[in-house]
Amino acid sequence: MAAKKIRHDPEFRSEVARRIRGKLKELRKKGVSEAGAARQLGISPQAFNRYVRGLATPRPHILARICAVWEIKFSYKATEFGAEAFSAPETARDEHKSAQLSLFDEPQELHNRNLKLKVQAGKSTTLNVSLEIRFAS
Repeated sequence: MAAKKIRHDPEFRSEVARRIRGKLKELRKKGVSEAGAARQLGISPQAFNRYVRGLATPRPHILARICAVWEIKFSYKATEFGAEAFSAPETARDEHKSAQLSLFDEPQELHNRNLKLKVQAGKSTTLNVSLEIRFAS
């Protein structure tokens, strides 16, 4: 069953909320707040709160991240789904895949044929960012 179809099922939304609440309960015992849990997943605290309360279902890439980061699976109609069930298939246009830069390690670059972004730590609490855009000629 395609991840897109099950996302909108109230039963699946309830399962996601239940699993997230369970993991949040574990994390709170370790001193991690709801906002901290959201940071672990790379999402806003507001979105995370909506998922916890069962008011929204995460998009497939977020579901994949939840499964991968927290090592959990979701059950739906007697089937378990892990991160691989929600991952998008590889496409020929990999140059447009998003990438997360580690901003405070070595200088990082993200580029495709028209854009080049370079980020590196500056002095103390600064961050140096350069952006090159190639316009069609």
